[in-house]
Parts: sequence; C-alpha cells; structure tokens
Amino acid sequence: MNHLRTCWLLCLLLAACGAARDVVADADVGSRQPAALRVLIDDNYPPYVFRDADGTLTGFLVDLWRLWGSKSGVPVELQASDWATAQQRMAAGQAEVLDTAFRTPERERSLDFSPPYETVQVAIYTHRSIGGIADTTTLQGFRVGVKDGDACAEHLAAAGIVDVQPFASYEALVQAAIAGRVRVFCLDDPPANYLLYRNNAEQLFNRAFTLYAGDFHRAVQKGDAASLALLQRGFAAITPAEERALRAKWMGTPFLVSPGARYLGYALLVGSLVGGVLLIWVITLRRVVRQRTAKLAATLNAVPDPMFELGLDGTCHEAHTLRAGLLPARSADLVGKRVAEILDPAAAAICLDALREAHAGGYSAGHLISLDLPQGRFWFELSVARKAEDGGREPRFIVLVRDVSARKRAEAALLRRSEQLALMSGVSQEINSRLDMPVILRELVVAALRLVGATGGAAARLQDGQMVFSEYCRGSEWMPIDYRFPAGHGVPGRVMQTRQSYLSNDAANDPWVIAEVRQAIAFDNLLNMPIIGRDGELFGCFEIHNKPGGFDAADSRVLQGLAASAAVALENTALLAERRRAELALRESEALQALVLASAACGIVATDPQGLITLFNPGAEAIFGYRAEELLGRATPMLFHDADEVAAAAVTLSAALGISVEPGFDALVVRARLSGEADEREMSCIRKDGRRITVRLVVTVMRDEDGQLKGYLGTIVDVSAEKRAAAERNLAAKVFEQGGEGIAITDAACRMVMINQAFSRITGYSADDVLGRNPSMLASGRHDAAFFRGMWLAIETEGSWQGEMWNRRKDGSVYPEWLSISRVESEGVTTHYLGTFIDITRHKEAEASIQRLAHYDPLTGLPNRSLLAERVRHDLARAHRGREPLALMFLDLDRFKNVNDSLGHRVGDELLLQVARRLQGTVRDEDTVARLGGDEFIVVLPNTDADGAAHVAAKLLEVTTPAYRVEQHELSCTVSAGIAMYPADGDRFESLSMCADTAMYRAKQVGRNAYCFFTAEMPARSARTL
Repeated sequence: MNHLRTCWLLCLLLAACGAARDVVADADVGSRQPAALRVLIDDNYPPYVFRDADGTLTGFLVDLWRLWGSKSGVPVELQASDWATAQQRMAAGQAEVLDTAFRTPERERSLDFSPPYETVQVAIYTHRSIGGIADTTTLQGFRVGVKDGDACAEHLAAAGIVDVQPFASYEALVQAAIAGRVRVFCLDDPPANYLLYRNNAEQLFNRAFTLYAGDFHRAVQKGDAASLALLQRGFAAITPAEERALRAKWMGTPFLVSPGARYLGYALLVGSLVGGVLLIWVITLRRVVRQRTAKLAATLNAVPDPMFELGLDGTCHEAHTLRAGLLPARSADLVGKRVAEILDPAAAAICLDALREAHAGGYSAGHLISLDLPQGRFWFELSVARKAEDGGREPRFIVLVRDVSARKRAEAALLRRSEQLALMSGVSQEINSRLDMPVILRELVVAALRLVGATGGAAARLQDGQMVFSEYCRGSEWMPIDYRFPAGHGVPGRVMQTRQSYLSNDAANDPWVIAEVRQAIAFDNLLNMPIIGRDGELFGCFEIHNKPGGFDAADSRVLQGLAASAAVALENTALLAERRRAELALRESEALQALVLASAACGIVATDPQGLITLFNPGAEAIFGYRAEELLGRATPMLFHDADEVAAAAVTLSAALGISVEPGFDALVVRARLSGEADEREMSCIRKDGRRITVRLVVTVMRDEDGQLKGYLGTIVDVSAEKRAAAERNLAAKVFEQGGEGIAITDAACRMVMINQAFSRITGYSADDVLGRNPSMLASGRHDAAFFRGMWLAIETEGSWQGEMWNRRKDGSVYPEWLSISRVESEGVTTHYLGTFIDITRHKEAEASIQRLAHYDPLTGLPNRSLLAERVRHDLARAHRGREPLALMFLDLDRFKNVNDSLGHRVGDELLLQVARRLQGTVRDEDTVARLGGDEFIVVLPNTDADGAAHVAAKLLEVTTPAYRVEQHELSCTVSAGIAMYPADGDRFESLSMCADTAMYRAKQVGRNAYCFFTAEMPARSARTL
C-alpha cells in the first residue's frame, strides 16, 4: 500500500510540473494570441459543416470549433462560403486558418498544414445508364462535374481529364446531376451519401470507382508558425471523450443498453427459463416457422427482378421488388389494381396475352414490354408461371419481370453501328467521287446528319486563318450564313487551335459556345470535327447540332471516319486543282511570251546598238501617238524626247566623263552604261500631237549568251496620271486634315486607324488617344442596344447609315452630333468604315427653344393654350377610364388693367410672373397651371372632386391676396375663379372651360376675390370665346 501511495504521489508531482510548464508556455504564447481567430470553411460539406433549412451554419466542425474556442480562450470567427471563395479569401490573407483542406503540391506553395485529422474517400459517380467507367482511362472523353476549387480537379487534370464543369457547391452539383445537366461527377463520400439520400437519388447513380483518398488538414499561411501552434494547442486540449460525444451527435452512435434495462433483462431471462420448460415445443415450432420464412424471404430477396402475383384478368394480388425505381408506382399502390389501370394499353395487352398463354399451357416466356419511367424508357421480359389451383379459387400466376433494358440498348447500338458502317461505306464512295470543294463539304454535312441522327449542321473551310461558314443545312433545306471564327474564338476556333474534335451536350452553358450564334441557329448540343489531311494539313471542320438525347463518343468515332474520307477527297481535289493550275500557268506563260509586247500596258521600245528603233509595241503607240511603222528604223531622241533635256544631259555627261558626248542616242547609251545594265529615270516627252507628258523610262542593255551587245530595251510608263493623282491625293489629305467635319476611319474590325483635326477639336481626343480603339469609347450611354443593331443592320445591308447620335467628349460632357457612316469594300469584302460627323449642339438648342415657344408661355414659362389642350385631353381620357372626377378652374386677375394702364406693361408683366409663381407653387405636381393670355389662367385638377376643388380655390385666393413688390411699387391684386366639374359640367375641354369662364364672371359679379362653381342656371357667355 505504501508503494502504491508513493507512486501515486510521484505521478501527481510529475503532472503538476508538466501543468506548471504548460501554464508558463501558455502565458508566453497568450501574450501573442490574436483577439480572434478567423477560420475559412466550406459551407456545404455535410455532415461536417452545412446550413440547415433556416440558413444557420451547423455540423460537426461548427461544434468542434466552438469547443476549441472555449478551450483555447480565443474567440473563433467562422467564415463559411463556397469552397472557391474560401480559397480566394485565404490567398488574399483575409483569415488565419483554412479548414477541410486537402494537401496538394499546388497548395503547399502558399500554405502550411496541420497533421491530418480525417481521411475521406473521393469517388467518381455516374448515372446508372452509363456503364464501363472503372478508372481514369475509361473516364477519358466524358465531361466531369466538379465543385469549383475542389482538389479533385487537380487529380483529374493530372490524369489528362481537363473537360470538367465546375459548380459553386456540392448541393448545386448534385441538383445538376439529378436534373440531367451532368451525368458524371466527382464527389467526396460524406457529402455524396448525405445529399444523394436526402434527395432520394441514391438509386439514380453508381459509385464507379475511388479516384483517390484524401486527408483533411487545417492550413495556415506559409510561415505562420504561431497560428499553427495555437491550433495544435487548442485541439490538444479537447479530450477524446469530448470529441467522441460530438461525433456521436453528428455521425451517429450504436445503441447501448442501460444498466437498468440489463438487470430487467436478467429477470426476464430467469422467467423465460422457467416458462421455457413448459413452452419448449411452441418455441421449437416457431423457430422452424421463422427459419422457413427467413429462407423464403432470403430466396425472394435474392431475386433482383420485380415479381408479381396476378389473376387471369390482370389484377395484382402481391408485388415484391428490391428496385422500387423499376415500378410505375409504389408496391402498395399496385395491389388490387389491374394491369390496364397501371400500364399503357399496348403493354397491358401484352401482359394479358402472356397470362392467357400461361393459363393454357402452364408457362409463358419471351414477351417484351416497354415502360416510360421517370428515369427513362425501360424494356422488360415477362416470365409467367401458373400456380397450382386451390379448391376452385381463380387461377393465380407468378410473373417475373426481368429488366432487359441494357440488352435492348446494346442491340439497338449494334444495329445502329451496322447501319452506320453500311451508310459510311456508301457515303465515302460518294464523297470521293466529288472533285469540287463546296460540293464535298455539302455532301459531308448531309452524310454526318444521316449517320448520327442530328437535325442541322454546316461545314467550314479554313480561309485566311479563319473557319468560314457560308451555308447551313436544317433538315433538307440549305440557307446562307456568314460566320467566321479565328483561332481560339468559339468552338470552331478551339477546334482549329487544338485540331481535336469538340462535343457539348449543354450548349446553353458551354463557355466555348458563342451565345449569339447559338440563338441565331437554335441548337442545344453540338459535335465539331476537324478535317485534317494525311500530311497534317487542316482543310476546315464541320459541326452538327441537335441530336435527340445528345451526342456520345460513338458519334465522335463515326464522324472521325467520315472526316478522314472527306480529307482524302479534298486532297485529291487540291492535287487536281494544282495540276490544272500548273497546266494553265504553262499555257499562259507561252501565250504571255507571244502577247507581252502586244498587250503590255507600258510602252516597250527596242533599238539596235546604233540606236535605231527595231520594236515599237502598241503600248508605246498609245503613249506617244505614233504608229510603229512611222518610227521603225529611226533614232529615238530626235523623235519624241525633249531636245533641251537631251542637250542638257549631254553637257552633264561630258563634264562628268571628261569627253565630248553628243546630244542624242549617245547620251542615253552612256547613261545606261554608267548606271550598269539598267538606267531608270523620269523625263518629259512630246507626243505626236504636241502634248507634253511625263514618262518613267528604264533602259536595259541586251546581250547575247556570249556577252555581245545586241541592243537596248526601253520600258516606258506614262506617269502623267500618277503625277496628277499624287497632286489630288495631296489636296485630299489637306481637305481631310483641315475640313470642318470630324472624320474617323476604322478597319473592318472597327478599330480606328485615322482621324482628322476636326475630330480632335470636337471630341477632345488626340490621335494617340483613339488609334487602335473602337469608336464605342465615345458612347454616351443614351442609346440602347436596339439602336446600334438597327444602325449596323443598315450599314451591312445598305452600305451606309446617317442619323443623330449623342456621344461623350474626353472631358465627359455629352453632345449631339449628326453622324454618317459608310462601308468601304474591296472586291466585295469590307475593309474599312468611314464616319463623318458635325456637332449639332447649337442646332439642338435652337430646336429646343422653338419647341418651348410652341408649347409654353414666353413670359411665365407656364403651358400655353396648345399644351393645355393636350394635357386636358389626356387627363379627361384617364378620368373617363378610371371613373374619376376632374375640376377645371378659370382664374382672372381683378382690376389688372388698372396696373397696366397706370404703371406700364413692364410692371404688369412682372406682376403676372409673380402671380404665376404663386399659383404654380400651390398646386400638386400632377396638376396643370396654364396661361391663356393677358391676365387669364386655367388650373386643371385631375382626380379632384368638388370639395377638393373648393379647397384648392380657397388656397389660391389666399396665396394671391398678399401684396406684390414690383420695382418700387407695392401692388395689391386679387383673383376671381370659376370652377367646372367633369363630368357634370361637360366631358370636353371646350365645354368645361366655357362653364368655368361663366362661373368666373359670376364670381366677379358677386364682389371679386372669390370663387364660384358653375351651375346650369348660369347664363352662357356666348360673346366670350377661347
């Protein structure tokens, strides 16, 4: 006992020392502990972490981090988001810890990791209709759905699988799989089990194979040893019992019998032993029954196919299956119903035939039915056996329903493949018999549509570095199109770049599919195949669309063979075309040698060594106006050269050579020899008709094979027009630079290549600011997309467009301009766009002023009679539709004429302006105050009844009564008002205003500064008109 006590005290002493050391260490680290630990975590990884129905974050790791915070004394800020966002935030340094991270070489560059705390299997899941995927090799060619930012994407890429479709979360990935948008996906086992079972989708997918096993780590920033140490200390403080309790809460725990229950069991056991002696034979009998029942149940459960017990009329009495997904309804719902109530008429008739056949012969087999279930179409083979009849009961039949869908699909695929091979052979022969590229491409598209059952497609030829599509086949109809795809642009550009086929069954969400093209052609899936020759030359590609059910790898293999046949045909066509071009070039060369002198656009003159003309071609005749027979045998300089220029050349050469060079042919020969074998210069000549021209002359020395001089050949070009054109171009350049209109020229891709000074003056942008950029940089934002579509449609169809446009200057101000755009073409191809514009700001301001003068009173700014009539008609129409009241009030200033007569019109106008302001400031925004002229005003009050009109009239009298200060005068002016109500007093502006005018004069009669409603007893004032 003493020894035990000593050991116990020694253990306590060691524990106390250790605890003291930990306390000291904790105190040292605590001085550096952060105020809070920010932890990034995936919000969709059940059961470790996920959001419940209310959006609250919950799960095993949420409780574990809460416990860690209480143990470490450091508050934890859990920042839950989708996994990709969590990784981006960690990379941006927005947190200290990233939880549930797999350790990969890529992540090790920026993160340090804790020891692993959980091992997770990561698997490939496939739709149950897809078989044959057992590893990454057989996974090649399939698009794989992944969670964005998940480590499985790196593992797939390392295996050469790059066709992945990312989703924001595991939930989104599973929902997309259930909806059929992705049929193969990569998922960690824990969230896979949770989400698939929660969505009742575990029967829809197979777990194909394990891609890899990963360990969960907690990661910190590279080099952040303090945070890593803090993590480890906090988790070390959590006891195994505490962690087991959390796991039991979230992962489940086996059922444990309590001690009380255990003692009760002992008591029951004793009682059972006593009673067992008496009931041993009952127990034995029940055991035998249970064994036989269990054996029968095991036998039934071993049958993978649905089994039914049916009556001769098709009534279902029993239903048994382990695969509820193969039934058209729940098993319990099938009992008591006839097959005619459950199946479609054709399937029900086949089933009844099988029952009658089994009734007659005891057995029936081989009948096939097809059913459309939620998972797709399934085929079943019926095996029917008649049960032994029991005492006159109606006959019963055991019906075994075997799922033979896979066999039927295989048979259909084999038949389709055989048909494709037969069709392929005929199509290849047909294509190879064609020698015209457009015809070959047409035949190629038609054949591709027939081979794989698609409904539309087109073929492109590679032209100028672009895939060019010019026509599209839909069904049997061809229509013109014009789509061009450079390398890397759209699916054709990707195929051109990679030289590999491209398959997409989700075109709407495919990033390589250009939305405008998809919408114009209307397709949901596509398969694009390059056409590559045996020497690697890329001829083009063809793309087919809209195959029901989507394209697959088998379609790709079929079309590869078709593309190979087309490539051979195109190679043969190219070789034949090349041979024809060579033969044609030879014939043309021979003809050219015979016709060059006669058809040359330039003049060709040959002389002998003495300078006498031996050849004078038609081009020379056209230039100089002489006929050849007039000049043959004569010397050239004395005929059409400028005598003064020839003499000057002779003097210059004599001085340079120190010898006497006579004017004439000798001067030309000496220049040619001094310059080498050829001499080129411009000179003035005189035609036969005396007109002076400028020619460019090239003199070449002609020698034979032995080097002996044979003569001289002169090539002459009349450059007079060129000189004039150069002068005109200089003039045009000055007009371009100094003109008053802004000018911008863009290339075919709408990049500005030239602007003038007026462009810079109007917009404020210099050439350095805009060259190479799209004119859209000037956009003001006031025009919508429809405006620009209409503009470009006019440019492309009519060649030009002009109209008013608002653009933005460099300083940010917006201005109106009148813009004209013209398309510039060369040989039918658009090369440039020319835009000219003028600033119409002043014109717009003048136009606005005219518009204002037409609708508003120039003195008060109130609506005039024209605008008032338009607004009243609008308000009356709305009142009629809504069955709403409306009041129209006629106001007249009392004794205003006295002010005008005594103080002048300037004071009267100022008084009218102040009265207008008071009236306008009293009514609502939807009310209208208008001036008819002089001192008369009309106020329109929509949706206002008589009480409301009386209230407004009283208010108007109140606000107009106080004195007015005009210059040095203080004036008193009151208002009399007459009120007419719609619809009681009229339903048109004219009738209402007339009634209001009559009521206004009644108000003046009763003493002014008052208002009065119109009544039928008031006499109409026929002498007064509006």
